[in-house]
Amino acid sequence: MEPDNTTQQPDQATSLMALEGLIKNYLTKIENHQEELKKYKEMLNNALENDQDYVKAATEAKEASQKKSAAKNAVIKQPEISNINEKVKDGMNQLKDMKTALSLHLQNYAQLAGTNQFEDNDGQVREIVYVAKVVKRGNKFRT
Repeated sequence: MEPDNTTQQPDQATSLMALEGLIKNYLTKIENHQEELKKYKEMLNNALENDQDYVKAATEAKEASQKKSAAKNAVIKQPEISNINEKVKDGMNQLKDMKTALSLHLQNYAQLAGTNQFEDNDGQVREIVYVAKVVKRGNKFRT
């Protein structure tokens, strides 16, 4: 006996519409919350900028940060340290590329294996976790 797709499709469509409504509701809540937080941050910043002790401490901290940055740059300009710095930058870029590749491989594995778990070389069971987010599309993509 074959499954009845006629009842499955309306249920799926109803679920999809409900899920879309839930997503839109959360997007609205998040955007409203961000606007509220923005107002509070502005109020806090205004209060801080009007406090003389804070302004003085912030100025001193900025000057100290600039001195620290200048000292760091002077050390990094040394040839042997400059080479180490380049190795660190290259290593960070390689690590980013490896993580991107791993993410793609994990997606493929989960799809092919039909599971979101696998066992690593040490026998540890690892779970594949997805992180999703929504970004606004540019005007050139709108139809």
